[in-house]
Amino acid sequence: MVLSEKARNNTLLVLDKLSIDTPKTKVADQILNNLRKQVSVFKKGKVLIGLPNLDKNIILSVRNLEGVKPAQVKDFNALDLLSFKYVILPKESIKVLKETFLGDKAEEKELEE
Repeated sequence: MVLSEKARNNTLLVLDKLSIDTPKTKVADQILNNLRKQVSVFKKGKVLIGLPNLDKNIILSVRNLEGVKPAQVKDFNALDLLSFKYVILPKESIKVLKETFLGDKAEEKELEE
């Protein structure tokens, strides 16, 4: 429900891809600043980055940025989602979210479609 509310409020950003080749805080900061420039509703505020799997380069790159937290989507909890104004998810994270939180229901729904 929290993710649905974030989507309605335009505080959930889904990206085609999110990757950083070398773990550099400066690169991560530039990515976030570019997103803020390109997406009008994405302003200053705490950011939760949902990763589909353990991505060491992203984790190392954002760990020193204030108000930014990387987390695997399988480890999401309501407190994290409510504590951060924005959630950024790469597309691959959506599948992991469905598998983790909907389980068999997600598979049944996909078969019906």
